[in-house]
Amino acid sequence: MSSDTTIEAHLNNLRVDFDDMRSDIKALTAAVTRLAVVEERQAQGADALERAFKMIDALTADVQALKMEGQISKQSNIWVDRSVTAIVTGAAVFAAKKLGWM
Repeated sequence: MSSDTTIEAHLNNLRVDFDDMRSDIKALTAAVTRLAVVEERQAQGADALERAFKMIDALTADVQALKMEGQISKQSNIWVDRSVTAIVTGAAVFAAKKLGWM
């Protein structure tokens, strides 16, 4: 009978150990699931950062293009101002000669 009691004690210990392993496996499963969610969020964050950097690069190129256009426009404005001044001066000289002021 003592061998039956010993076997029963060992079986009870095995049941307890299996129950502990089951609970540990459940905890591991939950941890792995949380880790997968965190990894997915990090991947989404990395993708969002990549898109943001691409947009920043595109905006930087647009700003550079606008700066170049601004410089060209500034030069054109100077030439237009000079041309208008020359035309107005020529017209004033012509009018002054016609009126006999010169």
